[in-house]
Amino acid sequence: MGFKGIVKLSKGCVLGCDQVLDFRGGLVPEVIEEFTDIVSPITTTTSKDSSTSKRKKRPISYKMKILLGSIAGMCRRRGQIRSHIKNKFTTHDFFIGKIREVLDHCNKVVSELTFAKTNEMIKKEMPHLVNLAVNKDREFDPINAQEMIFKEFATHAPKMIKELFQKHMQHTTLNLYPKTSSSTAGKSTADLQQQLYLKMKSTPQDQAANPELWEILKAKFKKQ
Repeated sequence: MGFKGIVKLSKGCVLGCDQVLDFRGGLVPEVIEEFTDIVSPITTTTSKDSSTSKRKKRPISYKMKILLGSIAGMCRRRGQIRSHIKNKFTTHDFFIGKIREVLDHCNKVVSELTFAKTNEMIKKEMPHLVNLAVNKDREFDPINAQEMIFKEFATHAPKMIKELFQKHMQHTTLNLYPKTSSSTAGKSTADLQQQLYLKMKSTPQDQAANPELWEILKAKFKKQ
């Protein structure tokens, strides 16, 4: 008697392997009733009835053994299928976990590479760039510095000398012989020097107070 994937109960009801268990994993009522009939006590009968009942019990006991073995086999196969799916196929949780691992690794590697590259640029490339800039300035200065100095001096020197002399006369020499701003306004340096000469010529004390200045003015204006 082979087991072909169905269970035939004594009441003539045929159940498939997927109908033996209910949604909670327990046996369906028909199977429970069948097992109850198998294990129910048998009333005392004659020897003929006893032999008949023994002959009837054998296929029922064998059926129960086959059924229990089939249930156990289905459970084993179900566990093997689940294990196979878990090992051979990628689940959603597994896929999401791997994506997170890759992202974490990328974040760590990128930050480390950025920090290392920045330090490398500061230590190796920046000194080289600064050295190039300094050398370029050194090459430029010897060629043009002297020419630029002469050009600037020729352009601005006369005016600067004149301004310095005027300031010197106003703040140093003329302080010894103060004049009002109205008297000195509009006069040239030569006029101021001549005016100073005439004043010192009439005042011997001024000549004694500043003999060097008196000698310079006297040498310049005495012949006039």
